[in-house]
Amino acid sequence: MGRYPKPNSLRAVEDGVGKGGRSRGHRPLKSEPKYSPLSDEPPGWLPKEGRAEWRRLMREFSRYPGLVQRPDREAMIALCSEWAEYVRAIKDRDTAKGRALDSARRQARDTLKNLQVMWARFGLTPGDRARFDLKDREGDDAPILALLTASSDESN
Repeated sequence: MGRYPKPNSLRAVEDGVGKGGRSRGHRPLKSEPKYSPLSDEPPGWLPKEGRAEWRRLMREFSRYPGLVQRPDREAMIALCSEWAEYVRAIKDRDTAKGRALDSARRQARDTLKNLQVMWARFGLTPGDRARFDLKDREGDDAPILALLTASSDESN
């Protein structure tokens, strides 16, 4: 019940302000299990767009060891499969007419909703990155800060 706990790597860059503006700095970080890193190679049975998305995300994640681990495989498969489905739905929507157009629009809308939930779990949306205090942080948090701000830096 309640909110999902955040990994320590993401909690470390949060502002640290709790409910009512009180500091949460006194709360120790819980220990988390450490697993081996997730493979850069996607499963061969993923659709073409899903494999491309896997490689794109893993290029970013692999710069920060420990951020994405082997138990995250199924979540990455779901994310990349849903991305491939979204791309297919958008292509169908662009070529469909009549009832097929309505179906393609509905499919694109539903897959986008699913993607938004999955992106949030991996911290891949602007809103998720906005929850972090990225101003006065240096040192150990620098790698995670670079990952969280990478998408905005690439567009400049």
